[in-house]
Amino acid sequence: MIIKKHVLFFLLFIPVAFFSQQYSFVNYSINQGLAQSQVQAICQDKKGYLWIATFGGLSRFDGRNFKNFFKTEGLPDNEITALLCDSANQLWIGTTSGLATYNNEKIFTPKILENTFDKTIIKSIAQGSSNTIYIATKEEIFSYYPLKNQLNSICKINSANNLFEKIFIDRNQNIWVATKNGLLKKDANSNSFEQVKTIDSTIHVLSISEKDGLLCLSTKTDGVIYISSTTGIISNKQSFPEYLPNIYTDSEKNSWLSSQEKLFKIQNDYSIKEYSTQNGLPTNLINCVFEDKEHNIWIGTDGSGLVKFLGEKFISYKKQDGLSNNAVMSIAQDKLNNLWIGTYGGGINKLENGQFKKAINNSAIANEIIYKCFIDNAGKLWFNTADKFYSYNPTSNKLTEEIIGVKEFVLSMYQSKNNTYYLGTWLGLYEYKGTGNANLINSCNFDSEHINDIFIDNKNQLSIASSGGVCFLNGNNSKSYTVKDGLCDNLVYNIKQDFKGNYWIGTNAGLNILKNDKIDTLVFSDNPAANRIVSTYIDKKNNFWIGTYFGLYRFDLNEYYSENKPYKIQNYSISDGVSSLEFNQNAIWGDSSGDIYFGTVDGLLKYQHEKDKKTNVLPEVIISGIRLFLQKKDLTDFSSGIDSKTGLPLDLKLNFKNNYVTIDFNAIYFTHPEKIRYKFKLDGFDSDWLPATEANFATYSNLSEGEYVFYVTTSIDGYNWLEPVTFKFTITPPFFRTWWFILSCFIALVIATWLIYNWRLTVAKRKRLTQQLLYRSKLLALEQQTLNASMNRHFIFNSLNSIQYYINRQDKLAANKYLTSFAKLIRKNLDSSQNNFVLLKEELERLQLYISLEQMRFTRFEYEIVVSPEVNTEEVQIPPMIIQPFVENSIWHGLLPLEEVGKLSIFVNMLTSSELCFVIEDNGVGIDASYEKKTLFPTEHDSKGTEITVTRINLLRKMTGMKIEIKGPYDLKNEGKRGTRVEIVIELKKNV
Repeated sequence: MIIKKHVLFFLLFIPVAFFSQQYSFVNYSINQGLAQSQVQAICQDKKGYLWIATFGGLSRFDGRNFKNFFKTEGLPDNEITALLCDSANQLWIGTTSGLATYNNEKIFTPKILENTFDKTIIKSIAQGSSNTIYIATKEEIFSYYPLKNQLNSICKINSANNLFEKIFIDRNQNIWVATKNGLLKKDANSNSFEQVKTIDSTIHVLSISEKDGLLCLSTKTDGVIYISSTTGIISNKQSFPEYLPNIYTDSEKNSWLSSQEKLFKIQNDYSIKEYSTQNGLPTNLINCVFEDKEHNIWIGTDGSGLVKFLGEKFISYKKQDGLSNNAVMSIAQDKLNNLWIGTYGGGINKLENGQFKKAINNSAIANEIIYKCFIDNAGKLWFNTADKFYSYNPTSNKLTEEIIGVKEFVLSMYQSKNNTYYLGTWLGLYEYKGTGNANLINSCNFDSEHINDIFIDNKNQLSIASSGGVCFLNGNNSKSYTVKDGLCDNLVYNIKQDFKGNYWIGTNAGLNILKNDKIDTLVFSDNPAANRIVSTYIDKKNNFWIGTYFGLYRFDLNEYYSENKPYKIQNYSISDGVSSLEFNQNAIWGDSSGDIYFGTVDGLLKYQHEKDKKTNVLPEVIISGIRLFLQKKDLTDFSSGIDSKTGLPLDLKLNFKNNYVTIDFNAIYFTHPEKIRYKFKLDGFDSDWLPATEANFATYSNLSEGEYVFYVTTSIDGYNWLEPVTFKFTITPPFFRTWWFILSCFIALVIATWLIYNWRLTVAKRKRLTQQLLYRSKLLALEQQTLNASMNRHFIFNSLNSIQYYINRQDKLAANKYLTSFAKLIRKNLDSSQNNFVLLKEELERLQLYISLEQMRFTRFEYEIVVSPEVNTEEVQIPPMIIQPFVENSIWHGLLPLEEVGKLSIFVNMLTSSELCFVIEDNGVGIDASYEKKTLFPTEHDSKGTEITVTRINLLRKMTGMKIEIKGPYDLKNEGKRGTRVEIVIELKKNV
């Protein structure tokens, strides 16, 4: 209630002592993995994780598992006092001994904060504009600018008795501080804090929240105060007898008040609901409240851990609320909307306006088992015990025992429009006209004991569910269906007809639909208990409700019959607030408001359709980590860095030895964590998506080298799958299969081949040089021998004798001529022995000197040297002293043995453009005659010149590769001539 300025209006709230229903909560404490049971603060990061501050450490919760952090992980202290997740998804952690931050799996404290807040109790943390972090201790408030790493003190306490409690920043970026002595405010454009004058300095403000432009202040002794966030004027007050350490406003603008006595919720109309141990809350000691992104309410307790409030979609009524027995067997509603509830051993209960009241004051039925209660067309209540059948008139409060001849348990009851009653019992179906005894009907052609459900369908036929199948009666005609016709089981608990005229049959083993005389089956679970369909109901919106021995299910018949829209079966479980998963046979009722009541083995369960608010928040799957060989390892050495948003390695490249990879992922969905399912695949390994699973990790071993992309998606209903999240990584090949190694090997092979080739060339060259040196030494020796041969002692001796002969004859001219020629020959022989090649001109001059000397000595032969004009004697080079031995042979062995004057002819021609041919021809005695004479008349002259020359030629071929060929000597008698011929072919060597 909002009133004029400065006028206080007090709403006195007096808690009632009687609670009319039970709410559902889920409790998480140290047994479930929470670090400690005293929860001081709760927040949620952008990945969806819930962070819980306790007095024994920091816990992170994903809906299923807790991960805890302590001083060993970097916290300044295990006693956590405040939490904040900022816009950059960095967690700020206030402790009793300082401040820390958490980011990417690491807890650390910036140095500037460590120095300031060491051993200091952090009371509160908040974030303002420009990402400024505000930190409140007991005595001082600081502003911290992370980008600049700048810390400033902006406010200190103004008296020894004061202290700061909580810092709060409103939607207009005004800063409010709750203190022991009132309230402080700093406007967005102001540089200083000022006392809010409308809040008396004697008021101890503990916490602040915001609602509809009002600030909600919880206090130590003055209840809740509402003030304008712009003017600071008090608009309202609500008194509470308890100390209120924390106030929190949710997305529906409900204000939640923590206390040490119970939990309060101030609704939009300022009405108050309270939650305590009397209506389901695990403890009355409440420290804080928080709403997550899915709009779940979380409660931090002082000693009982973390509590999740499951909302008011389902509430339950039990013995502590006035129910006589928790096993509810039957439900009926009268015309005044009162519920009549039959229990197992607790008789009849009446629920009026949400509270149980005494109705039938009869001790005889107070502790009886009531299997069925039924309201007839006149508003009369019918019910039965083990052996009696009753009617009760609520108007006259008259209870009557009906004697109708039925002594069995009545399992089902129906009244037709003509007021005929049909009673289904353990032993068959009875018809009762309202007077006299009921008549047993045996019209079905099967064993129809245990008639579990009866109604008259739109074809005016009696539809019967029994332990022997389904039967339809129309006068004297009947038609039945059993397992042989397609039923899941002959034990049928219930039968309903939908808006299409089809029949839904709940059996002991599943749900059947009878349509056009054909039966189809719907199976809900692998658990047989979940397929035991003990109660069914079709509500006004054509939702089909199914109660089983293990859970509650619902699906939309409109979706079921739609051709374009697949129908989804929704399972309601403990996390929805369903207090018991075991439902009793046909104990189900839908009231006129649309709410549905279910009888369970643990109380009466009520579904409140207006509280069943669909959330558009879906789980977000995240890839939380990469493990190698199932162990967490530092992957920075294998990546180019860490993604600041995901905490995952960037450009991950694992070597082939680290090919056993486990990828951890998580989908955080606190509303239904048990319904989360995952599908994943690894491109490059899996050919398709793997089947849905609850496991939140994927392991791949022995991955071959290559690039991989991991995909993971999640669903809560098995039908709708979210956009997959991906992670890329590479398995690098062994070094011996990498391109650089192969290229290196190829280059190394080329280099090795080149080196081997060059080594072999070097070896061959060295060998060749060695061989050439050897050849040269041999050649020098041969040349020396050739020189010796060409100037043998006989030739020199004879030449000197010839000179002496000319001197003795006083033939000075001949002596001088001979001596001059002899001297020239000696000099040319010595000159030619110094070179491997000489000009043809010089060789011919030397050869002519030798022949002329021999001619002067013997005068018995003539000679000629004919050089072809095409031979350039001044360019062509030939090995020296090659021709002379053959000329010497012609003179000595061919011409000198003649009686007459012989002739020696030497022809020099070009055989080809690159080959020079020497022809040495004489008309001497020939080869045979020379050999015969040499044998008969041996001489001291043993000429080795020809043999040495042939050896020289072979060495020259090996050393130079030149073509030098000797043809002959030939005996010319085959040509009709006398004498011999030798041809020498030499490859030309030009003097360049």
